[in-house]
Amino acid sequence: MLGLRAGRCWPRRRTILVVAITVTFMLLFGTLLLDSVWMIRLLPVSNAIVVANWQLPATGLLIGFDWHLLPRPVWRRCLLIVPSGGDRDLAILRPSLG
Repeated sequence: MLGLRAGRCWPRRRTILVVAITVTFMLLFGTLLLDSVWMIRLLPVSNAIVVANWQLPATGLLIGFDWHLLPRPVWRRCLLIVPSGGDRDLAILRPSLG
């Protein structure tokens, strides 16, 4: 919801900057902190596996911003947004699949 609202209200350059920062965060998080013991020490809670996965909210933010940044026909938007959502769903199910 935040990505949809901000993408509608913010200027295009600011939106692109936030998308670039979010993608950089996701790449750094995926290479350095994903499945890291350091994250468990940072978040000393019993459900640290669920709470420590910050890529899911970041992907949701990107999907919201992408909806307003991509060209108008709905089929063009869906070509990129649906695989992103599918990747998000796979990331949610991956720990339970083994």
